[in-house]
Amino acid sequence: MALFLRLLRWLKYHNPAFTRKAINIFYNDPETAILHVNNFDHLVVDGCAFLACNHMDSIQRLKGNPWFANIREDDVVLDIGANIGAITIPLAKTAKKVYAVEPLFSEELNANIKLNRLQNVEVIKYGLGEDNTSLEIEYGSKKSFCQLISMASILKMTGSINFIKVDCEGAEWLIQPQQLEDIREIRMELHIRRKSKYSDLRKFEELKSWLEDNSYKFNIQRNIQAFPDISFAECMLLNASKPD
Repeated sequence: MALFLRLLRWLKYHNPAFTRKAINIFYNDPETAILHVNNFDHLVVDGCAFLACNHMDSIQRLKGNPWFANIREDDVVLDIGANIGAITIPLAKTAKKVYAVEPLFSEELNANIKLNRLQNVEVIKYGLGEDNTSLEIEYGSKKSFCQLISMASILKMTGSINFIKVDCEGAEWLIQPQQLEDIREIRMELHIRRKSKYSDLRKFEELKSWLEDNSYKFNIQRNIQAFPDISFAECMLLNASKPD
């Protein structure tokens, strides 16, 4: 099993199309369909349009989805790890303003913003990290050296935030809980990395304590598996709301 997962991880970056076929055969999931992106131009899901690409499996349905719960028309949203805009686009359809942080897929993200005729999205082409540094980032079909920016600098650019979504493959632990202060809605995918498992778990407990101390109502869904990836020991989804 471990060898199979290692093989899938290697194929994930070198041959994404074959990997999706292998996963579908291995898990025999009747709800998973393999679509060839050269067979269509774009896909519309719940009124949101996305150009054909090999990251379309990230697109979310809106109804009953905790990513979009409690969004308001006057909200300012920060989406860290926006990818092709699977969360950015639906949030921007309702919110006043969305800042989308994305280091690798900014071209696809901007194209989807244009496709949906949105005027209220600002793309920040950085990865989350230390100011004035760069890092080679690899995700899915792309690999590139990307400029990094700190959470403190992002917040200086955005000003007050009402709603935050974070999905940045382990970089979320660079965010200090105090930096989330006054944000009403928090959505975070939390990755426990094998190489820093105990440090990540400690930060996870600190985040939970901070949420409790600041009167957030929250739930944590554990053992989320978006893709077989041996670099993560566990993946969790945090959904937190602060009553007015």
